[in-house]
Amino acid sequence: MRLYVSEGSGRTALALAPLYINGKGPFAFALDTGASHTLVDLEVARKLNLPKAERPTQITGVTGFSEAIPVRIEHWRIGDVELPHWRAVTLKMPNSGRDVKLAGLFGSDILSRYGTIQIDYAGQVLILNPKAGDQKLRTEHEEKPNDS
Repeated sequence: MRLYVSEGSGRTALALAPLYINGKGPFAFALDTGASHTLVDLEVARKLNLPKAERPTQITGVTGFSEAIPVRIEHWRIGDVELPHWRAVTLKMPNSGRDVKLAGLFGSDILSRYGTIQIDYAGQVLILNPKAGDQKLRTEHEEKPNDS
């Protein structure tokens, strides 16, 4: 799938993937293999009325501890790749100082479901290769669909 690579000062690059949630988007999510949780900007989660999954929880990042609100995402995709029902966390995303407003982080909780991921910065392409037989596995973050 296509990526947008945003280049910052000091030759830094940020790979941004188009994420669609509940048919809305695309939202710019940074690919962050160092983030253990997928994170949705609090403003985006509110606009989309993402339901709370449980009480606020503490998460740890490079800047310390933050209180985050877990939410359920039932219909979402990255590019054309459909993603499983999931529990993500929400926080107010800081201004990245880049030309695109970040709507979240696509963390290793989702990325680790794929046997191999390839990020081609020059070609601005992301390739996700599902693990053999792993399509139906559930993890602790995956949400079951509502019965309603």
